[in-house]
Amino acid sequence: MGKGRSDRRGSAPKPASGFEWLYLQYLLVTGLYMLEPWERTLFNIVFALVLSAGSALLFTFASSSIPI
Repeated sequence: MGKGRSDRRGSAPKPASGFEWLYLQYLLVTGLYMLEPWERTLFNIVFALVLSAGSALLFTFASSSIPI
């Protein structure tokens, strides 16, 4: 290697930023990093469906109970 080149083999990877950092935090907090990719996808789909149904129910019943 020449004097002007840097060897990247021993350097640490670039830290995540933005949405990638939030997604990695989500994986760590929920423990999903231990699952295989297909299991993680299935869990995320079920989680999104439950969250969507809960939000729809909350919106439906909360909006009908609030007098205008």
